[in-house]
Amino acid sequence: MFLRKTRRGTTKAALVEEFKKRYPNAKCINHDNTKFEIRVPTRNGTVELLMTLPVGFPDQRPIITAKTHIRHHLFDSSMRLVGHRQLQSWSSQSKLGSLVDSITSDLQAVPPNFIKTASVSQGPSFPPPVAQFPGQSSQAYARPVQYQPRPPQYSSIQQSRHTQYQPTHPSRDVKTHSSLAPELGFQILDGYKIGELENLIESDEEQLNTFIESFGILTAGKARRDNLYKNVENLAKGNLELRPSIEESTKEITGIRKEVKEKMDSVNELVRRQNTVMEKFSKDVLRKKLSEAVSKADEASEETLQKFNDGDLELTKFINSYIKARTLYHKRLAKQERLNYS
Repeated sequence: MFLRKTRRGTTKAALVEEFKKRYPNAKCINHDNTKFEIRVPTRNGTVELLMTLPVGFPDQRPIITAKTHIRHHLFDSSMRLVGHRQLQSWSSQSKLGSLVDSITSDLQAVPPNFIKTASVSQGPSFPPPVAQFPGQSSQAYARPVQYQPRPPQYSSIQQSRHTQYQPTHPSRDVKTHSSLAPELGFQILDGYKIGELENLIESDEEQLNTFIESFGILTAGKARRDNLYKNVENLAKGNLELRPSIEESTKEITGIRKEVKEKMDSVNELVRRQNTVMEKFSKDVLRKKLSEAVSKADEASEETLQKFNDGDLELTKFINSYIKARTLYHKRLAKQERLNYS
C-alpha cells in the first residue's frame, strides 16, 4: 500500500511539473501545488480558469471552473467545466498540459459570452430602455430619483383625447421599473395611465401599430427591411439577366453529354470485341488446346511405331518419322508443363 501511494505521489508531481513547464504563466495559489489560475485569451475577452487537483489525482480527473462569469456550452450554471470530451475520458496516463491545450483551443474556436455583473452597492444593471430613438444614447432616458413625469406632446387629433389629462406620480399610475431600478424608466410612456395603455393594447391591431409608429422607434428597422428588399430585388434581376447565358450553357452541356455517350458506346463495343478475341488466348483455352496437341503428337508417334511393327515402314524411314514425331511430342509436353506451372 505504501509503495502504491509513493508511486501515485511521484506521478502527480511529474504531471504538475510538466504542466508548470508548459504553462509557466499559470499561477499557483496554494503551497501544495493543487490549485492553479489559468488565463485564456479569446476574441470576446480573457477567461480566468481555476484548475483544482483533487486528493485522488491523477486517478481522479482535475476540477476546472471559470472564475469569470461566462455562458458557454462546455460549462454548467455553476461555471464548472462538464462537457469537455478529453476531461470526461481522463485517466492516470493523461497530461494536464494537453488537457489545458484542448480547453484553450475550444474556448478560442467558440468564444464564450461574458455575463456582466454589478456590485451589491450599485444594484442590478438593466439594459437601456426599449423606447429609444436612433442616434440618442441611453442616458437620454435615464430618470433621476426625484423625476417627475411630463405629459407627452400630442398632435391636434390626439390632443382632443387628452384635454383633461393631469399626470400623476408614476408609482401609482404608470408601469415602470422603479421597483427594480429607480434610475431607469420609459420616458415615452410616462404620460399615459395604466388604463389608457390597457385599452390601447386591447384595441385593434391597426390602431396599436399607428400608436407605435408615431414614436419613430421602428424607423430604423423599416429602413433596414426596405434595404434588404431592394438588395433581394437587385439580386433577382441579376439572376434573370444571366438566364440566357445559362440556357445557352445548358444546351452546350447537353450536346457534350450526347457526344460523350456516343463515344462511350463505341468504346464499350470495342472492349467487348477485344474481350471476345482475348478469350481465345486465355490460359484455360491454351492449356486445353496444348493438351489436345500433345495427345495428337503422342498418337502420331505410336501410329508410326505400329506401322513399323506391322512391316509397313522401312527401318530408315521409320527412324526419321518416329524421331520427328517424338520430338514434336516432347516439345509440346514441355510447353504444357511450363504453362501449368506459370
